[in-house]
Amino acid sequence: MARWLRFLVASALAGCGPGPADAPEGPASMEPEGTTGSNRSEPGPGEPTRPAEEDPMDEETSALSIRFEPARSTFPAGAEPQRSIEARLEGVLRVRNGSDAPVEIVAVIPAAFELEWRLLAADGTVWRPTFLPPPMPRPGGRPPRRFTLGPGAEELLTTLHGISGFFREGAEPSTFGPLPVGRYELVIGGVRLGEGPPLETAPVTLRVE
Repeated sequence: MARWLRFLVASALAGCGPGPADAPEGPASMEPEGTTGSNRSEPGPGEPTRPAEEDPMDEETSALSIRFEPARSTFPAGAEPQRSIEARLEGVLRVRNGSDAPVEIVAVIPAAFELEWRLLAADGTVWRPTFLPPPMPRPGGRPPRRFTLGPGAEELLTTLHGISGFFREGAEPSTFGPLPVGRYELVIGGVRLGEGPPLETAPVTLRVE
């Protein structure tokens, strides 16, 4: 009988536990407020990533191309540029907009000595030009040029001149002189127009004979 009474008392006490209103709260979410769903700046596991937004300026500059138009493509053998006009490597640099939309260009136009010149001979040797002393720089530097190229339009960018001779890559620039007889492929690079990568020309064939 005493055992039965103890069982009834234990059952009654168990029924007097905390109700739903007194139940302890569940574990709090560890995710900071404002980071759930579409408010989260970074995608969660399994969520698709958003494509990176492209800079419109990069798209515009990637549509540009440049080409060198030499004043002459054949040079007399042994002639020195300092003394003979026919031996001077000079010409104009043109820029073209290859897109179907206008492109605005704002850039400091480089001088010939600021560019990267490379003349590849038929035997594989590389030649570089030397230049006459550049003019005194303007106070405050050269101002940028601003112009707009229409779709498919081409514009004269600058005139390149001032080459005084050539030297073979790997040799001392002080040992410059005329180019040897032969055929050369000229590429001019390092032209920066805006925020995009530097541009370079397509190869131009030159001959010394």
